[in-house]
Amino acid sequence: MRVAQTRQEHQSKTLIDSFLHVSTSLCNATMGIFYWIGPDGEMLDPQTLNVPDHMLNYYATHMIEHDPLNIRNLL
Repeated sequence: MRVAQTRQEHQSKTLIDSFLHVSTSLCNATMGIFYWIGPDGEMLDPQTLNVPDHMLNYYATHMIEHDPLNIRNLL
């Protein structure tokens, strides 16, 4: 069962990686992020493209509460 779950996780990450490349290319963006939304609107398992770790950490700890597109603000 664990092998099938690992394969599924890998396929999911590969699909998300492809989505990040296509979407950033279409938007002429230099960086992108995809994350799942938890039951309380929290950011889960973020996958990034060209986003420095320190930038994501700073956003998650300092800026997210001020983001008008933060999913918690939209719910």
